[in-house]
Amino acid sequence: MTLHVSQIFYSFQGEGARTGNLAVWLRLFGCNLRCPGFSQQNPTDKSTYIPININPVDIKTLDDFPVIEYGCDTLYAIDPRFKHLRRDMKVEDAIKEVISYLPDGKFIHPKTGNDIDLCITGGEPLLQQNELGNLFTLLNKEPFGYTPQTVQIETNGTTDISRTFGSILDACSFRTMFNISPKLFNVSGEKYAWNYKAIASYGYRSNYTTLKVVINNRDESWNELEMHLQKLVDVLDHPDYMPPIFIMPVGSTRDQQTNIKEIEEITKRAINEGYHISGRLHCLNLGNAIDV
Repeated sequence: MTLHVSQIFYSFQGEGARTGNLAVWLRLFGCNLRCPGFSQQNPTDKSTYIPININPVDIKTLDDFPVIEYGCDTLYAIDPRFKHLRRDMKVEDAIKEVISYLPDGKFIHPKTGNDIDLCITGGEPLLQQNELGNLFTLLNKEPFGYTPQTVQIETNGTTDISRTFGSILDACSFRTMFNISPKLFNVSGEKYAWNYKAIASYGYRSNYTTLKVVINNRDESWNELEMHLQKLVDVLDHPDYMPPIFIMPVGSTRDQQTNIKEIEEITKRAINEGYHISGRLHCLNLGNAIDV
């Protein structure tokens, strides 16, 4: 089986419940959303967008890709115009390359004993469930040595989990974690129907599930979030339970993540309404590089 791979690199988790944990990242290529409105002044009005002019012909490698301030910050991993940057890898080879980034080839640091997560992101990784099922099966059998303690899957929450992949997740000896980041129209400019049943089902197929919602400080965005969460409650088997919800201020660059006034206002509102808080620590600590 072949994975469409955008990047593999070693860093740490910069967002959500596992912020700060060491991680090897497996970024897959391809997505069913585009999110062109992120960080635009009016995400719902395309006529006001600051254009992103990148000629694919000029981009020979990921190192040539410029910093993205507007729209999806992983444009190189979602836009078919940049598919020449992806690698089509056998699952076994992808695992070997992941292992090659680990100190001593193990998901635990030899000096500190801290565990190292495997984070699978995109694009939208659940578009490649068949291949991920093979990857998880191999990891569970420890074919290359030490099995990770935690595998995180970053997803936009649109894709149903297949019965086959769900069965594989159920059989895993390591902890699986879904970080679900559904998009708001008033923030991303992406108008689509949230897949509430899929979002609810992730919790049944993993050890831990969180919602991570990117937001700006517009009332329309907060109202949209409340509407979606109420609809999500309606499909949960246990209406009194909601996965932990992290609010993350919009912004993909270090400068955007240090817009103090905007971030303070969003943070105070999130606290008052009972949400957890997330930032983008990798942007703050390591800047605007692609492989952080």
